[in-house]
Amino acid sequence: MYDMIDKQDHQGIQSELLRSANTPGDDTRMFLCRMNVSRNARRQMRFGDQK
Repeated sequence: MYDMIDKQDHQGIQSELLRSANTPGDDTRMFLCRMNVSRNARRQMRFGDQK
């Protein structure tokens, strides 16, 4: 997972994953972070739906 997350966000994501839940039971969390993608993948995302 850390291969895809930008290094700037590793510490924040890790601390959130290690944080214990305030309430017992299932804990749903959402993370917003920068993603590392290859140049080729960025090109496909940008131009994928243009034909």
